[in-house]
Amino acid sequence: METLIKIKELSYEYSGIKALEGIDLNIIEGENLAIIGPNGSGKSTLLKIIGGVIHPDRGDFYFRDTKITEQKLKDSHFSKSFYKSIGFVFQNSDTQLFCPSVYEEIAFGPVQMGMSNDLIEQRVKDCLELLGIDHLKDRAPYNLSEGEKKKVAIACVLSTNPDLLILDEPFNGLDMKTKKFLKDFIVKINQAGKTVICATHDFAYIKGIFKKVAVLSDNNKIVFVGDYEKIIANENFLTSIGLN
Repeated sequence: METLIKIKELSYEYSGIKALEGIDLNIIEGENLAIIGPNGSGKSTLLKIIGGVIHPDRGDFYFRDTKITEQKLKDSHFSKSFYKSIGFVFQNSDTQLFCPSVYEEIAFGPVQMGMSNDLIEQRVKDCLELLGIDHLKDRAPYNLSEGEKKKVAIACVLSTNPDLLILDEPFNGLDMKTKKFLKDFIVKINQAGKTVICATHDFAYIKGIFKKVAVLSDNNKIVFVGDYEKIIANENFLTSIGLN
């Protein structure tokens, strides 16, 4: 499999406060990667850089061998292709739900991509069925439960058929039933060929999903990349970085 993402010596600061430092990470197409670390270690920041939401202060980020920069993403043709390839599900679903109805939310991405009306309708129908939310299509997103909002947010990003799905703390605030649904869904979508990256601290619910893990420490550096089950079983290591 080809390398989808390559990150070299990447650093980022928020108003002079360090968020990431000297990050090196390779992600192969089709992999499922968990990013774990204590609060403030930079998990969400790293996801936002991979998703093209923010740009690193130093270092390099490559997507399919193309260096991604703020200037590069100002090219409308390139940015359209890049953002079509990536589906980003934010930690707070309310930040990405803004249309009057669930149907319009899911259709928004395909409309922006200039798809035909028939294809838009088919994409929305497929995503509603995939997430089991067809009964919500005429509802206003702000009236939904947290679990329903999360499913709608995932349906929205899948409607453009991205190659990479990024999930930031996807289990937060969800009930047990929705957590199980989401766990099974992540496995299913990865088995279908999507690359999945997930930042989380909810070890219980990602057990059995991810084979690879990248561990961020409280000094905002990656201290381990490798087998997920091996690192989760190492209680001394997890305790040393504030995760146990």
